[in-house]
Amino acid sequence: MELPTKERLVYGSLYESFATIREVQSAERESWLQLQDFEGASDLDPTSAMRRRGLIARAKITNDAMDRIGRSALERAVAMGIPIGTRPPVESASLCRPLHGDSNE
Repeated sequence: MELPTKERLVYGSLYESFATIREVQSAERESWLQLQDFEGASDLDPTSAMRRRGLIARAKITNDAMDRIGRSALERAVAMGIPIGTRPPVESASLCRPLHGDSNE
């Protein structure tokens, strides 16, 4: 039995969201991998400090994008009647805490 065109388009949209999330996850992962270069660094020259700030900003932006895309996909799935399981909340890992106590960096 073939799905009606409208349903196929909605499912296609969901799968497109999943593909986008994978791409954004990859970008965020790359930011975190590059940030590891700064682990344990106490004094950074201005160029390195600027690079670190840029990487942190990129990680935040990609994380926010994953959240928005994921919520949108979840809302569409619920509207379609797709059963959604629950997951326990992710605990805040020390890796995600601000570097050097400055959350604006």
